[in-house]
Amino acid sequence: MSEMEFLTGKLIFVGPEDSETVEDASVRILTKENYKMRESDETALEALQEEFYRRYAVINDKIYQIEMRNEDPYEDIFEAHINPDGSIGFVVKYYNGGCSFGEAIDMAFEKMK
Repeated sequence: MSEMEFLTGKLIFVGPEDSETVEDASVRILTKENYKMRESDETALEALQEEFYRRYAVINDKIYQIEMRNEDPYEDIFEAHINPDGSIGFVVKYYNGGCSFGEAIDMAFEKMK
């Protein structure tokens, strides 16, 4: 059954390291995860993507470990962060019958501190 998911988290670069290929990095990660290759696995990269798709992401031949948590889709969100160009990015999600945009931004700034 399909359902809405609301996830927050971060991606942490884990490979490939200096002289590794993405396949070498996949083997290293699978070994760390105590995964034994099966005959049906064509490559270590394929096995990593199929068996650990919620723990590792492969983007542009770079492997990232996923740290995430499920969030309540009905919960309000008040987040702000400083961008490299000095501007302030924000994400707010709230019921506008109980909170104004200004109050939402204020809460995001307080959370950023």
